[in-house]
Amino acid sequence: AVFMIISSWAILSILTAVVSENMMKATERDYTTEQEEQLKTQAKTTKTMLVSLFNSQDEDGNGVLTKPEFDAIRADPVQIHQLCSAAQIQPDDVENLFHVLSVGETESKEPCIELGDFIDGMMSQGEAPTVNSLLRLEKRLTDAVRRETRVAQNRVLDGFASVSAQILAKIEA
Repeated sequence: AVFMIISSWAILSILTAVVSENMMKATERDYTTEQEEQLKTQAKTTKTMLVSLFNSQDEDGNGVLTKPEFDAIRADPVQIHQLCSAAQIQPDDVENLFHVLSVGETESKEPCIELGDFIDGMMSQGEAPTVNSLLRLEKRLTDAVRRETRVAQNRVLDGFASVSAQILAKIEA
């Protein structure tokens, strides 16, 4: 009889432990899933707000923000608050964002921020660097170096052509 009581108690203890462990794992999975859903919802809301903010200042509707258009965001206290809360940055940090995010150029060779770069840049401001973010940064730097190299090459070629024309004009004269 004592053996039966001890055996029953041991089996009941084991079953209780197994059930408790399974419940804890299920609760943890539910909590993780709930957190992921909250993060997705927050990211979607932030992206929608950033697109709206971008479009409100893209005066010509060309899908890029020029420096004056970006400065209009900085000048509006409501928009700067929206931008800072979405990007999880301080208002002082906004000063340099245009230079950090502007990788494109308008037709008039004016630096600008494209919508995708604006959204990606703003949404990643509060995050720690990842391998992917470092690779994107490397690509942006490579693109910028290539662009500046082309500009420098064109300037050198234009200067060379100008000097060559002047030398030919003196030779002919």
